[in-house]
Amino acid sequence: MKILLTGANGFIGRHLVPLLQSQGHHLVLPVRHPGLTIAGATTQYLNDFSDDSQWAMLLQDVDVIIHLAGRAHVMKEDCGDPSTLFQQANVDFPLRLAKIAVSCQVKRLVFVSSIGVMGPARTTPFSNRDLPAPAELYARSKWQAEQALTTLSEQCGLELVIVRPPLVYGPDAPGNFGRLLRLAKLPLPLPLGAVHNQRSFISVQNLADFLSRCAVHVQAAGQTFLICDGQDISTTQLLLTVRRLLGRPAWLLPVPTSWLRWICQLLGASAIQQKLLDSLQIDQRHTTELLQWQPPLSVSEGLAQAVTSKASAPLIKD
Repeated sequence: MKILLTGANGFIGRHLVPLLQSQGHHLVLPVRHPGLTIAGATTQYLNDFSDDSQWAMLLQDVDVIIHLAGRAHVMKEDCGDPSTLFQQANVDFPLRLAKIAVSCQVKRLVFVSSIGVMGPARTTPFSNRDLPAPAELYARSKWQAEQALTTLSEQCGLELVIVRPPLVYGPDAPGNFGRLLRLAKLPLPLPLGAVHNQRSFISVQNLADFLSRCAVHVQAAGQTFLICDGQDISTTQLLLTVRRLLGRPAWLLPVPTSWLRWICQLLGASAIQQKLLDSLQIDQRHTTELLQWQPPLSVSEGLAQAVTSKASAPLIKD
């Protein structure tokens, strides 16, 4: 199968590319710099990512697009209006790519969204039966893209597969897991020894495996999948596991969560409070039953790889 993958040099892409290659797929990888290659794949330099004709040429004979590229993990904006930047990267670009794909008779688009589309953390697990209620700017842009792509799919027959992962972790993870890992590495006590929330995560290896399944499975067409490792853990359990893997003492002080919430509110850190103290669980029975899929790695195995493995090198180098 011929697969075009956007975001091949990103965190998820660096794990997905070798997996797809091992499965015998021919990969087409658009790149931003001339003269760059990846063994076993077609790397194509695009001097202008807004040039539809270049994308149309690249999409010839492509069967499936897996769209990973997008704007995320942006803590501070210093180069324009945030909402405009998210709109351009996470809504306008994937919709434009999908329209070109339709004209080139591409069969399927696998769109990687976010569990944030479902809304903020809550006490009951999210399932595919729940209505989306995105709160953050990033999640709202992903939801807008989902809606626009769904409309296009219904009109033009492009098979659309939407995947909504939670926090993705791995040996070179950016974003919140990267910050948690740096926090756990500090040789200092942390006041997070009494956090009894439950959160769903997914290792980058499990997500890559699932995306490869979505690219080929007949039953994936037209579906929206919520996906995770299948075992929820608390923030306290996560930090204890990471520190044990690092060979460090636990050093987690059992500070009451009510105190921590008060401190977060005092500091105006509601986002941090939500991610450290609140629960966010996923009911993925629809996903595992329909595609007959089980995560290759357990949570303990995934965390061990995330903490003890070396970060994967960029696939594309000058």
